[in-house]
Amino acid sequence: MFVHGGFSHILFNMFALFIFGIQVERYMGSREFLLFYFVTGTLAGIFSFIVYFFPA
Repeated sequence: MFVHGGFSHILFNMFALFIFGIQVERYMGSREFLLFYFVTGTLAGIFSFIVYFFPA
């Protein structure tokens, strides 16, 4: 979740979070958005681990 492929990758992610995150947080609320952010980040990390270590 906090690992990035390079400087441009982290900059784009920060920009996207700034643009979309503000609107999603307003819709969901701060607490729910924080939970959503960490749950989806954790699930993405688990999925990446599975795909990387168990290729088809």
